[in-house]
Amino acid sequence: MNCNQSNEYIMKYLDGELSDSEHAELIHHINKCNVCCAEFQEYDSIVKSLEEDKGIEPPDDFEITVMSRINLMDDYQKIKKEKKLILLYFLSSIFLTFGLIICAIFMKDYILEIMKYVGIPVSITYTVYGVLSNIEFGVKMFIRIAYCFNSTFKDIYYVLMGLVVIATMSKAYTVNEIQNNDKKSANLLQNE
Repeated sequence: MNCNQSNEYIMKYLDGELSDSEHAELIHHINKCNVCCAEFQEYDSIVKSLEEDKGIEPPDDFEITVMSRINLMDDYQKIKKEKKLILLYFLSSIFLTFGLIICAIFMKDYILEIMKYVGIPVSITYTVYGVLSNIEFGVKMFIRIAYCFNSTFKDIYYVLMGLVVIATMSKAYTVNEIQNNDKKSANLLQNE
């Protein structure tokens, strides 16, 4: 038997597929060849160590730790769902408000006519019309005020930018003046 056949027999032996005659040949070769003997012993020790039953015990507080983490994850999911629900309510209210504003601005006369046609009492109809008119007035005033602030802000912006430029230039001039004075002082000290 050569070393290549021995390697095949060693693998068969480790798998438990070696016949009695092959086992005898392998033992005979291992007794003669030191290299194959060392290889056989190494493989055999690895297999025996893997076959040993070394049960790993979890720590005593393992169950409590896992359950607390699961509860934290559940709490996190609940909070996440609540935040999504609050965001949904918030966005719905914004869309409803914008819808009401658009109705107030563009369709208040149509709404009045529809309410009269359907037969809603006159007092309710004109109350709704008055509310829509007030909303329209408020939106128009907001737009006008925003336009005025926009114009004023542009003027203030240019004034502020001018002041920043002046402050930067004066700072640069002051630094240059200090450096020139230092140079003059150094020249005077060298001349003395």
